[in-house]
Amino acid sequence: SPTGVVELVGGVLTPALSQIGTFTDGSLTLIGPGTYDLAMTSLDGTSIYAQNGAVVNVDVATYSASGPSNTYNQPSFKATGGGMLDFINLTSITGYYGVTVTADGAGSVINLSQLTSETLSYIYSATGSFSATNGGSIELGSGLTSLTDIALSVDGTSTLNLNYLT
Repeated sequence: SPTGVVELVGGVLTPALSQIGTFTDGSLTLIGPGTYDLAMTSLDGTSIYAQNGAVVNVDVATYSASGPSNTYNQPSFKATGGGMLDFINLTSITGYYGVTVTADGAGSVINLSQLTSETLSYIYSATGSFSATNGGSIELGSGLTSLTDIALSVDGTSTLNLNYLT
């Protein structure tokens, strides 16, 4: 399972990378234009960035914001410059670090519409945040009815649908 930093440009993944399996405590930056399909069995403490029109389809059911026990690592999901992170099967975010979710720029989208639970127990004051700015959009679905210790930020040009939270 890879760790560290991976940066890809132009939408071409080798078969081995498109089926990473497990990615722990690293950073994955995908730069468009292009479409990237990532099939993963486990994603732990890893940040994923979609930039400049990259469309990233991430097929993983659960995300753990834990990382190694001796390292502070606040993971993030970020779409900029018209990039899209589509978590097509993500139903659960767990762990003990806050996750930063940012969609910044026109056409930048993070799809978390399948998410049904966010159970993060924070240490080191690492609360999470959801931020949509400059025309960005964070999509949440009807299955997510509550968020705990998540700072929310949205400007007048962006979208963060909170209609299903109770």
